[in-house]
Amino acid sequence: MKALGISQPNEFYRFGIRAVFQTRGKFGCAVYTKNNEDLIPSVQPEKVVDPTGAGDTFVGVTSAFLSKGTSELDAARAGVTASSFIVEGWGCQTAIPTIENFKERYSQNFQDSPLLKMDFLK
Repeated sequence: MKALGISQPNEFYRFGIRAVFQTRGKFGCAVYTKNNEDLIPSVQPEKVVDPTGAGDTFVGVTSAFLSKGTSELDAARAGVTASSFIVEGWGCQTAIPTIENFKERYSQNFQDSPLLKMDFLK
């Protein structure tokens, strides 16, 4: 942000950006939109082995869900859910969840969501 002369997330909107996602590690993430600041709690993993790849997983999964038309909040919830699996193994590819595992953990943490009914999660 400093390189762009920005000190607050809401200053991104002048560039036409609709949302800013700030990861907060074990504290989840913040989603800033023009009118709101929402905090998404982290999803607790069964165990923490290695955080390598958790942030990249969050960005990739969140972006994938946004590209399918989900809301910023549902996309961020998907991102923190997927990241919770990645920290359970060494490296970033040893703990990738199945779709069923992802859906189960997501629904345990975020209740019923239209996200769970999306075609690409079948």
